[in-house]
Amino acid sequence: MPQFRYHRMAENQDRWTRPHGGRLGKSADYVGENGYGHEDWNFARDIWEDGKLHLYLRQGPAQKDREQTFNIALGVRTDIGHALIGFAENVRYGVSNLSDRIWERRAKELKALDDQGELGGEFAGLGVDELTAKIMEIELRNYSVAVEPDQLVILPEEQLIPKATWDVKSKRYQLLKIDEEIYNNLRSLARLGGVEVSNTEETFPEGALVERFHRSRERNTNLVKRAKERFQKLNGSLHCEICDFDPSAFFKNGNWENSIIEAHHDVPLGSLAHTGETRLEELRMLCPNCHRAIHKVRPWQPVDEFKKAQGF
Repeated sequence: MPQFRYHRMAENQDRWTRPHGGRLGKSADYVGENGYGHEDWNFARDIWEDGKLHLYLRQGPAQKDREQTFNIALGVRTDIGHALIGFAENVRYGVSNLSDRIWERRAKELKALDDQGELGGEFAGLGVDELTAKIMEIELRNYSVAVEPDQLVILPEEQLIPKATWDVKSKRYQLLKIDEEIYNNLRSLARLGGVEVSNTEETFPEGALVERFHRSRERNTNLVKRAKERFQKLNGSLHCEICDFDPSAFFKNGNWENSIIEAHHDVPLGSLAHTGETRLEELRMLCPNCHRAIHKVRPWQPVDEFKKAQGF
């Protein structure tokens, strides 16, 4: 009979395949201090060794439980609560041996972050060889779960954990003991692909919690910045795609467009149509009025469909 655990990982915009910028100084934890999370490569398929994927998990079980088999729910802490990202099942703890090429590749990716001014702490200012030695020293002992291909479940999109299912109190990157009932309820959330929340205050079809989650993802600063730059380059100005409101033309003094025009996901994050990755062209540029209005219409409408229905 396996034991059941929940482990928090660092948030990652690239689906835990590589580190990315935009996090240095944004939080008081080790990600904010260093600009990257040790788990940033956990789902990178090019680090499979001996037919297994080796996961970095910051905390392991108690020594007396080391020989046990575990089912581990993997999650992240967002600004509105914890969210599931996957499951590692029927696994045992040990120490992984990763090849030199993996450590060197990781060091090169961190060096690229440093060149962009996005790497901090004891990692900043080091060369590739020094970074290789540093991350091996710190990380190697925490690569302690080797997962067979059929033991790892990666969700296409994070699923928020409602408090009614499990009220996660911890804010730390630690391994939390849970019982079989909680684990099975978490697995059920993943199979459902959505979360039902009884609350009519917000009108997102999966409830208020998911509506706030959707809005928090629309504030993904790095992705939004790139999408706005792309839109402005293609269209000459940053304006609303529904009503054509152009802040730079309306306000005569000051650069207002970046602070007024908002990015909106054309495909709902909780829908089956969403692939789990957001392309820049899927972020649509809307003014606050149109953005609020499109979130109120049910069933959910793409921007072009909403625009046509409103007679613009």
